[in-house]
Amino acid sequence: MSIEQTIDDATPVMPDDSVSYYRVFIAAVQDDGALVYFDQTTENGPFNSTATRLGAASYATSPLSAWTTLDGYVSILAQDRATHNLTYITENTAAGEDRFIDPVDLGRPSGVSAFGNSLLTSGLDGLTNVFALSQGKDGQIWWKYENPPQIVETVQFVVPPGMTEPVQVVAKTAYPPEQPWSDWVQMPGASSRLTACANADGRIILCSVNSNRQPYINFQTGTDPLAPEIWAGWQPMIDGAVVAIDQIEMAMDGASLVHIFGRSGSRIYMKAQTDVNSDTFSDWVLFAAFEQQIQDIAVSYCADGGLYVAAHVGSGNDSPIYATYQVANQTHHWTTPRVATFMRGTGPTAISLFPNADGALNMFLYNGADRTLSYTAQESGAFWRTGWTPIGEKVANYAVTQDVTPSAGDIGAD
Repeated sequence: MSIEQTIDDATPVMPDDSVSYYRVFIAAVQDDGALVYFDQTTENGPFNSTATRLGAASYATSPLSAWTTLDGYVSILAQDRATHNLTYITENTAAGEDRFIDPVDLGRPSGVSAFGNSLLTSGLDGLTNVFALSQGKDGQIWWKYENPPQIVETVQFVVPPGMTEPVQVVAKTAYPPEQPWSDWVQMPGASSRLTACANADGRIILCSVNSNRQPYINFQTGTDPLAPEIWAGWQPMIDGAVVAIDQIEMAMDGASLVHIFGRSGSRIYMKAQTDVNSDTFSDWVLFAAFEQQIQDIAVSYCADGGLYVAAHVGSGNDSPIYATYQVANQTHHWTTPRVATFMRGTGPTAISLFPNADGALNMFLYNGADRTLSYTAQESGAFWRTGWTPIGEKVANYAVTQDVTPSAGDIGAD
């Protein structure tokens, strides 16, 4: 498993004033195939130090993804170790003792022996979309989604108050779809890594990097949430001096503009939407440059409404992690990158960012050498707490999302 496959490439969503419950949630697969989770013990608080196992099934260490459903519940995507089928697990929305419902077997396409990477996200209708890459050099791109409800028109005759004659009323009623999930759909092209972000209008934007390090972008173009999804097709993102990208990340800022960040050697490049909901982006601009090679970057929405970018530069114990962020939510005004903290251990490592309920960020550090996951917390801006706090036992992979609705197992929690 590549260290680059240890985190789910999807962007967190900040809570609004209507959210009364918010916990950061971590799903993880241990070396023995156990699917476990850790979550915050209190809002904005520390994480449980002991893992809770989710079911008795055994899962492959990769891929693993986590997301938050339309109604605020945790969802997890993992690959069954025996069948190599993808399994979808969500929290229980009904009151009861079980926090999660029984897993749903999503299967796998004919001819695909296993998956090497995956992500979960929501589409225009708010329902869950699954994207997965076939394992191996071909990197086929596969897509599966929750089907929207069936809308059935019924004609009724009712007598309005104060009248004696009935009038005809046409009512539209939503019913569950005949098939909860679509079939697997192969998208054109091949990829070694995918990332996704929602447009301001809810449409999905996909970015891909292929085995030749060439970046591409694809847009969901449909405007009817009840109609089949439509895609614009993959468009290359090579221009100017940017000819190869090692990693690509996306996020939407407080002005509802999507930004794309590309890691290439010792440099970070950036593109930004020209207008809200536009399918047009600026040319690549040089965002940051360092003397040593960048190992990993992470992007997140942060407390002041802007975007936050972290970059692990160099390698080895005490190598620096730099940070920069938008100033006062100004799209083109960023702080100068400065050292926020230092890497712990000898690596290989992966970093990710995720906000608390109050918007302050958590930075997660996965060390592939000793298979440990730890985190540190943001105090303000580029300032972070010193040291890293371990999270539970050793894990082979992890994914982070937020739980913003009390589930059956959460009711009664702090």
